[in-house]
Amino acid sequence: MNVLATERIINRTRYIFAIFFIVLAISSLRSGSEKAIYLSILIGGVIHLSVAIVNQVYIALKKTPMALIYISVTIEVMILFFVKFSFHYDAFNGWALTVKESATFILYILYVIIHSLRFNGRLNIYMGIITITSYIILIAMGIAWGGMSFVTDSKLIFEPGALRIPTELAKILFMMGNTYFVYLMANFTTNNVRLIENARQTASDNLERTNTLLSNVRDVASTLASSMEEMSATTLSLAENTQSQTAMEDEIMTASTINDSSIDELAANADTQSVSFKTLTGKMNELSHSIEDLNQETADALKQTRSIAERVADGEKALQTTNEIMRAIENSSSEMTNIMGLINDISDQVNLLSLNASIESARAGDAGRGFAVVADEISKLADRTAHSIKDIGQIIQTNKTDIQKGLESVSYLSDIIKLIINDIGGIGSLMQRISEFMNLQIKYNNDVAAESESMRYISEKIDESLETHRASTMNISDAIKKISKVGQENSSAAEEMAANTEEIASVAERLNRLVDSFEFTI
Repeated sequence: MNVLATERIINRTRYIFAIFFIVLAISSLRSGSEKAIYLSILIGGVIHLSVAIVNQVYIALKKTPMALIYISVTIEVMILFFVKFSFHYDAFNGWALTVKESATFILYILYVIIHSLRFNGRLNIYMGIITITSYIILIAMGIAWGGMSFVTDSKLIFEPGALRIPTELAKILFMMGNTYFVYLMANFTTNNVRLIENARQTASDNLERTNTLLSNVRDVASTLASSMEEMSATTLSLAENTQSQTAMEDEIMTASTINDSSIDELAANADTQSVSFKTLTGKMNELSHSIEDLNQETADALKQTRSIAERVADGEKALQTTNEIMRAIENSSSEMTNIMGLINDISDQVNLLSLNASIESARAGDAGRGFAVVADEISKLADRTAHSIKDIGQIIQTNKTDIQKGLESVSYLSDIIKLIINDIGGIGSLMQRISEFMNLQIKYNNDVAAESESMRYISEKIDESLETHRASTMNISDAIKKISKVGQENSSAAEEMAANTEEIASVAERLNRLVDSFEFTI
């Protein structure tokens, strides 16, 4: 509830009090009360109405200056003081009616409760001070001018000039306790509102960090998809090189078989082998460079994936902090509900005091008939106060429901981030496996290059010495077997790399869908 809404509610009660005073003045006139009494009540009603109209103008202008609030509170307390002071003109009761009449005392309490809706601790203390001070002044005036005195004899309790210290002290202590209670309630409520605002700001900051994190996740997913396309192209190139290598192995085997039967053909084929091995060595070097570049890109992607995982973990910690703050606010709302119950109990006590006022008015006879009307109206005001407290309780319950929904939303977001952390961890594992396969592939390519260079050297030596032909042929055969084995290993590695590429692409696509599936607003 904002400041203007609170002032509207309080100003409506001013109109009610103004009407109440005017009706009470008319009732007192008809019941034969003293002229000074019903005129003072009428003047109080008119002043109440004037204060309500002035406040209505400021509320219409959407202004609530604190000076106007303090002036209005002071005037309202002075109206009660003026009315109670005028009661001493009663011919039968005199100052006893001023001090002992309980209906206007209940109005003191109602004023304090109504103005406590502002939840302003300083204002509550100020109103309590002037209320208690005005009542003490009335007692002092009754003793000094009205011939009243404090008695201890219980037989003199109902005498007009008799006062009892326990009774008056209880009234003053009750007003002090009521003032202190509304002061504590104001501070408690203000602190809770501040906690709610801090929680809202924290949630807003966490939202901004989460959106930034999601943007980084999208970028990494896009980079990962691009890397997978390059890896797929490299895998195809590796498969083509493996096929070319297999074809070259067949050519070398054929050349070796023919070489056993013809030295001349061996010499010619040796030249062909030398050229073929040079070509194979060049292709293997190109493949090694491609695999090294891809291995570096994979390492960079793995580093980015780990960085994103750390940021996501930080976001999860921030969400846990927000969850704890919102639970603390939920507990504070429960404590506010208990306080509303205490205020409702005070309203019930006001009703009881109103009943006591009716009894006292009945004892006063015709002169107290108008105060019976006062007691009845005060009882109605107490009922309205209880109804307003119930409305405030409903607002607090709605606030608790909203906080519970916020807790559920934060819990859902935490679960989503945990899923993202698991997926990113899976991506990191796959990237690590791919990096290991790349290193193994580089080793195989280096072995093939070394064997190819060795075979080229052997082919050149065949031209120089035919006598070592058979030994060289056996060496070539062994080298071809090694090349065949490496080719098979390359083929298996290429197939596994292709499968891992498809799996990583699937995970990247799933990550993109997961990031795009939810939005955050505060």
